[in-house]
Amino acid sequence: YRNEYRDVVWVRAQPNILTGELARLAVELQLIPEPTQFQTKDAMLALQELNGATPRLLVFDNAVDEESVNDWIPMRGGCRTIITSRYTGWSAVVKVVTVEVLSPEPAREFILRRSGLEDNEANCKGAERLSGELGFLPLALEQAAAFMKKLHVDCKQYLNLYAHSRRDLLAQRSLGGTQYPDSVVTTWRTTVRNLGALAQAILRQSAYLSDDDVLFEILKAAFDLLQMGAMELNELETADAVECSPINFHLAIGELTDFSMIVIQKDAFGMHRLVQALEQDEGDEFARRIYLGRAATATSRVFPVFPEYDNRVKVTATTILAFAKRNQLTVETGEKLLNEIKATTLACENKAHAKILATKRLRLAHALRALIDLEMKLVEHQSASSRAIAKWLSGSSPITKKDGTNPLPWAKPRRRSDEKED
Repeated sequence: YRNEYRDVVWVRAQPNILTGELARLAVELQLIPEPTQFQTKDAMLALQELNGATPRLLVFDNAVDEESVNDWIPMRGGCRTIITSRYTGWSAVVKVVTVEVLSPEPAREFILRRSGLEDNEANCKGAERLSGELGFLPLALEQAAAFMKKLHVDCKQYLNLYAHSRRDLLAQRSLGGTQYPDSVVTTWRTTVRNLGALAQAILRQSAYLSDDDVLFEILKAAFDLLQMGAMELNELETADAVECSPINFHLAIGELTDFSMIVIQKDAFGMHRLVQALEQDEGDEFARRIYLGRAATATSRVFPVFPEYDNRVKVTATTILAFAKRNQLTVETGEKLLNEIKATTLACENKAHAKILATKRLRLAHALRALIDLEMKLVEHQSASSRAIAKWLSGSSPITKKDGTNPLPWAKPRRRSDEKED
């Protein structure tokens, strides 16, 4: 559709810079020679031009919500508007198109083509691993590939850099082929800053539990911990400012869902692995140790109470332990925490093993009962058969069922005259 428009104009739609961005368009569209001191007036001039008959495409990028851009959308003329956003609660007048992450094969092909790497077996495997590590997110893949091309490194070398300097790499601003001005970190942080205090705390704490199976029951067992996290993240002095009650918890979950930060499942939710990575990278070692300790505490609260979640709680505890090891917590700061997580994991394993043994015993008991019942039936049938044959041999009566029918037609009443023949 590129040829259908005379101009394609791109505007960053964050509320604090939106007016300035539209004022910039007044210069780019040659409506004024240079910016004036009246920024809003310049922006209105640009909007007036966009409402004209000239066919244009306007892109509002990374909008917070509908209200923040509604006053600046051209409503007549030849301009068409695309709004990119993580927000999902749009009104009926906005046609919503969901953009998912890439599938593995297109992601691999994109990295190879964009980075200029040769299409061979080693590079294909490296591209598959890299795209998976970045969660198949198009922006992350684009900027990673642009970085690789610029520094002449392959996927394996980039992954090594990523393992040691993930936060710095995700903060890199590589324009690439899309000329997108913001880094992955900046893009995600724009959304997180618009979340409420409790929603931010839930997101941060969940990043230390899992990326694809955060059990609601674990978070519900941690209302006090989530409230402390909300106060710390927003530098609040009183708990009254951010009470973590059941209703506020559900409202915060709804907020995270509205901004596409989490995906709700039946009894849990998942988040993109880069959201998890960015949340984990915030703060220093002390902060990470605090959140790991709270994750272990919440997990241990759920384990003995909800046996139906035993296996999933074990996975969560193992994830916490793996993160602690990966971040190389020192003995002085992390020994108590690691022991607590190990104890939780071991308790889960012991309980799961006991559960398996109990199931096997139950199945064995059922099998033995079935064998006993079968043996009793065999004895009963054997006795009945013996009595029937004895009667037949004596010639007193034929073999018959209770209903009077003869199950053995050949077994007729015997006569004395038949004995010699027999």
